Amino acid sequence: MTDDTSRLRRMRELFDQVMDVPAAERAALLDAQPDMDDDLRRRLLAMAEQGDSTASHWSDTPVLSPGPVSAEDDPLVGQRLGPYDIVRRIGLGGMGAVYEAARADDQYRKRVAIKLVQSGLSSTLTLARFRRERQILANLQHKNIATLLDGGVSPDGRPFLVMEYVEGEPITAWCDHRRLGVRERIALFRQVCDAVRHAHNNLVIHRDLKPGNILVATDGSVKLLDFGVAKLLGDEETGEELPLTRGGARAFTPEYASPEQIRGDALTTASDVYSLGVVLYELLAGRRPHAATRRSAAAIEREVLETDIARPSASVTAEAALQRGEPNAERLRRRLASELDGITLRALRREPDRRYRSVEALADDLRRYLEGLPVEAQRGSTGYRVGKFVQRYRVALAAGLLVTLSLVAGVVGTSLEARRARLAQTRAEHVASFLGELLASVQP
Repeated sequence: MTDDTSRLRRMRELFDQVMDVPAAERAALLDAQPDMDDDLRRRLLAMAEQGDSTASHWSDTPVLSPGPVSAEDDPLVGQRLGPYDIVRRIGLGGMGAVYEAARADDQYRKRVAIKLVQSGLSSTLTLARFRRERQILANLQHKNIATLLDGGVSPDGRPFLVMEYVEGEPITAWCDHRRLGVRERIALFRQVCDAVRHAHNNLVIHRDLKPGNILVATDGSVKLLDFGVAKLLGDEETGEELPLTRGGARAFTPEYASPEQIRGDALTTASDVYSLGVVLYELLAGRRPHAATRRSAAAIEREVLETDIARPSASVTAEAALQRGEPNAERLRRRLASELDGITLRALRREPDRRYRSVEALADDLRRYLEGLPVEAQRGSTGYRVGKFVQRYRVALAAGLLVTLSLVAGVVGTSLEARRARLAQTRAEHVASFLGELLASVQP
């Protein structure tokens, strides 16, 4: 085992312990470790602080690496990489650091994001994974997927990718800051589904779908990022699948990973459907479906594998309601109950074959909800479908009912008038007959 691998594993163990205690107790916990040195202590505390924050533009969870954790100490900042000037480090991705940069040669000027393999992690596996990401991105051309612009190799031999720079926020933060309602959130989420559908159609499974990898740009468009741990369907058969680990650490985010991903089973597109279900749950209810009391990865993984998921409508709080434009939690619960509960929980079923058959099917059920049509996730009783029909056409049905009542009233009125006329005619005939008999009786 290499020194880097041993250090990564030890950092992962200590990081889980650090995240399990309040921030004020972390330094004391690390000081009590027999093998602690100043450099490791500083890096673990910095990563824990990053884990408490959602400010990263590239990933919403810290990445364990033996490289530098302080952006200010990064020697690349202020340097030139090919035709690009490195402006600042904006985050840590799955395999490397991500920088904001500007192309500043005689060709043109453009703001970009550069993802570079970190120094000390240029192993054969890391380079193979990085090359795989580059090829995947080159094959994906979609308005909701960050575009690959360029690539190259640094002077010290590390490969890098040049991506379009996305000025935006994670989708959950973007919606909360603008207090978007449920329907607006669903419409935005369907853009995410369309991007993932495009990847699946190109035989790519993302494997790390989470808000930190789904940014909303300033113009309101969604951008899907970071295919660093993506896989191509069929890799198992060809023997080209790359292990989903980094130095003993799992290369995914446990809070958003599917049960089969955590177990290490073979993955299909159903795994991405599950991760999208977690994101949808968070967008609707304001929290993730699994909220471990302990924040360690192992505790979260146990919850995903063993704990049943509560309905989104049962998880909302007053704060979540306000962020969604509702006056109180009860109003939001009523809005989520039944159909949106059913859609979300179907995407989150523990068994892959019981989820939506595709991302497109999930997006289509959400479209049906927005259009007032019966959703597939809801058990299709006759009463439910009749109720949806009445709800969808209530104006036309109300108008038709008024017309029908008017016709009935008219028919009833006409019938009554006809009956009155017949009664009057009968009385007249009786009177005439009576008078005729009376006159006949008095004549000599």
